[in-house]
Amino acid sequence: MPQARLPDINTQYIKFTNEAVNSWKSKNYESCLGSLFTLNGMLPEDYRVIISNEEYKKKTSEQLMLVCPGCEKESDRFKVTIKHLMLKYLDSILVGKKYDDFWICPGCNDLNKLSKTDMIQDRRKDPGFYQVSPVPPIKHDGLLDRRKYHAKFTLWFWTYMGEVIAQMAKFRDDNWTKENIYGDQDLIDTSAEENDTPKAS
Repeated sequence: MPQARLPDINTQYIKFTNEAVNSWKSKNYESCLGSLFTLNGMLPEDYRVIISNEEYKKKTSEQLMLVCPGCEKESDRFKVTIKHLMLKYLDSILVGKKYDDFWICPGCNDLNKLSKTDMIQDRRKDPGFYQVSPVPPIKHDGLLDRRKYHAKFTLWFWTYMGEVIAQMAKFRDDNWTKENIYGDQDLIDTSAEENDTPKAS
């Protein structure tokens, strides 16, 4: 990677961050989106923020983990195989039903009764950064929608901006001390960071 790569990102980061925030404040949504996508595009591919409703939901939703009674391995409730099986005659009389749900542990292949399995609810920490963002809201015609759109866009804007800034910081941390790649650290220009960073209003 060339030595000029990090200083260039540092300078452009300040420029397009300011442009994105100022465009959001003035409700110039097209310019705001363009600035945000440019910020994201400056990052190396492995650091870029993905825009996907499906992926965002997967990473931010709470997980329900099943604990296998046999091997004690934890498995995602929604990723294991669930089977609706007929019970033995005596068991069906005792529980008052003919069928019950069982799941197969991916670790040991044991067949476990779902109702008798210990479960752990994994709550996501807030705030969290996942390198993924939902898609931006769609703007429709009408005065009422314009008011609602700005509120929706504001929520999305700071979600996406937070993810991009987190990846910018991660890229910088991962490469800042790699002298064998970038050489003399004095070559890295940090003067642009002395400017004030815009804040939400």
